[in-house]
Amino acid sequence: MIFTVFRTTSLRVRLLLLALVASLPVIIFAVFVVVQMAADRRTRDEDTLLRRTAAAAAAVDRALFGVSRELTTLAVDKDLLEDDLSQAYVEAVSFAAQSSLGESISLLTPDGRILFNTRHPFGSALPLSGDSAGVAEAVRTRALRVSNLFVGSIEARPVVTVDMPVIRHDQVVYVLHMVIEPGRLLDLLRAQGLDEGWSAVLVDRDGITIARTRDPESSIGRKPGAGLLQAIAEGRQGTYETTTREGVPVLAAFQHTQNGQWVVAVGAPLAEFAAQRTRFLMVLLGGAVLILGMAWLLTLRMARRLEQRLADVGALAGRLGAGAPVCPVPTGIRELDAVGQSLARAATLIASREAALTRAGKVAKNALASKAKFFAAANHDLRQPVQSLFLFHATLSSMLSPEHPARRPLEYAERSLQALELLLDGLRDVSRLDAGAVVPVMAPLALDTLLDPLAEEYRLRGAELGVTVRYVPTSLVVRTDRALLERIVRNLLENAIRYTPRGGRVLMGCRRRGGHARLLVADTGIGMPADQLGQIFEEFHQLGNPARDSTLGLGLGLAIVRRSCDLLGHGVSVNSTEGKGSVFTIHLPRNED
Repeated sequence: MIFTVFRTTSLRVRLLLLALVASLPVIIFAVFVVVQMAADRRTRDEDTLLRRTAAAAAAVDRALFGVSRELTTLAVDKDLLEDDLSQAYVEAVSFAAQSSLGESISLLTPDGRILFNTRHPFGSALPLSGDSAGVAEAVRTRALRVSNLFVGSIEARPVVTVDMPVIRHDQVVYVLHMVIEPGRLLDLLRAQGLDEGWSAVLVDRDGITIARTRDPESSIGRKPGAGLLQAIAEGRQGTYETTTREGVPVLAAFQHTQNGQWVVAVGAPLAEFAAQRTRFLMVLLGGAVLILGMAWLLTLRMARRLEQRLADVGALAGRLGAGAPVCPVPTGIRELDAVGQSLARAATLIASREAALTRAGKVAKNALASKAKFFAAANHDLRQPVQSLFLFHATLSSMLSPEHPARRPLEYAERSLQALELLLDGLRDVSRLDAGAVVPVMAPLALDTLLDPLAEEYRLRGAELGVTVRYVPTSLVVRTDRALLERIVRNLLENAIRYTPRGGRVLMGCRRRGGHARLLVADTGIGMPADQLGQIFEEFHQLGNPARDSTLGLGLGLAIVRRSCDLLGHGVSVNSTEGKGSVFTIHLPRNED
């Protein structure tokens, strides 16, 4: 009955009905589970924190016990008891190298004078201990002592020590120092595998931070958070809530170490405990599977019908992608029917546009062929008369004296002929590139062998016009056609010098970019407006030359550059600021052999 009622309803209504039927029992079950488990979650969190704190304190105790055992062994060494300090130094160096926690070992007199330190050659002059009071306490108590944090006198940095008195004939004759750098204790705290966001801190008997996993560099030697100091002073048991120095609310616990009576504290952000609710997901998943099984009979028929309709629409999309005719079939779902009709309209539109593109392509191809034929014919037909004009000009020039009044008009005529010859050369190159008559010969090319001679040539030409041309040598090797690349670079240098006023600069160089090389030609010339950059590679398009002055070029150089780069498969780009200059970049593949 329900499928008859909703036979022509929207896909949204069907999905909402399915989600409601499947999710409502799951939601009810999840609420029930959360309520039942919320009561003991806090207790489990606190137990976890206490276990982690106890484990961290035990790790510190084990490490200090290991150090004390090493010092105890060294304190009864025969060489040390017989005052053979040089041999005792050798033994101490060996112990320090094998110690998992200690950094170095010092031997001190009862008054705090350092006799040797394993990080310095034997016999080196060393200062008094930076913890003379601690040495005196070890002498007085004749027992192992773990110091507070203090600044070592040898290297003037914060350290802690484990002090072991050396007793001979019931007298303390020396005190062994095992020097521990706070960074090693920090590594010990980090090795506890605390969860992300948790932090641990080690505090000495004076309430000074020895090591802290969060912001360790700025924490050493400073007081920890006020909440921890207050908890230590009050001797609290269990966990407590406080705020870290950074202002983060945490649930914390602390424990004293057996060796040294230091304090190890571990804190976990209160916000992190909310993440532990993910533990409920397994329970929720089991309930969801059960509920979904019960709902399966109700949703199976609806899901099958929906799946079939979606498959039909997918088949229509596949026919559209294959270019086949699209004939939508009614599905009974408004949205899917609308998609089918849209696919049919899209197929019709794509077919008409493909036909239009085919026709336009043919027209463009014919126009391009006609243009190439025209350029080739014009170049061929005009070349002979131009050569004759050059011959007549040379003959006439030889017949006139330098002071003849016709000499200046004759010079103007020569410049016009040269401009005409350049135009014919440009038309020839454009027509050959468009006609596919140029076949590149790709080969490895050391760029410096091409660019250095060009730089020297154009350096002289630029000097005549008051333009400085500079080249940065390169060792890059690329794969290209040498002749075509030379023509490209020449055209770029010609343009750069031509449009750079006297006193300006032109720079040519290369940069490495991954598997490519970038060849750059930069100038400080007149630059180009941003809205014109897309047109500068067209034939006869020139900026800053409205009068079509032939001394500023004919507008074919950059068109040849674009066509040559396309033929070689090299990218070409330009960045320019009007009034400041331009940078042309050729992207070349590096030769990997």
